[in-house]
Amino acid sequence: MYKTKESKTNKRVEKGRSACTHVTKLMGDFLCGTLSEAQVAVMNDHLAKCSRCRKVLSVSRLALQSVAAVGLMKLLRSVQ
Repeated sequence: MYKTKESKTNKRVEKGRSACTHVTKLMGDFLCGTLSEAQVAVMNDHLAKCSRCRKVLSVSRLALQSVAAVGLMKLLRSVQ
């Protein structure tokens, strides 16, 4: 009986990791707004349940904003 419980737990963990892998692969497109409505719904549903992926999204968003800011600074410098 103990092995069955452990097996069920392992399957949930594997399923969760699989969902996280799928979501992290779509993260860039999610941030850029290029996903379909169905993909956005999947992302939002997963993010509502997964604090780990919410953290990844937050860090990714900050990184994207930083890259954009550096690009803007370079553009402004080139105009002057």
